[in-house]
Amino acid sequence: MASEPSLSSNRPSEGGVVPADTP
Repeated sequence: MASEPSLSSNRPSEGGVVPADTP
């Protein structure tokens, strides 16, 4: 996964990379 804003997650991690789909 590239450095994209979290689509599935509620909010993107600081930097744009989300570790996992956190509900």
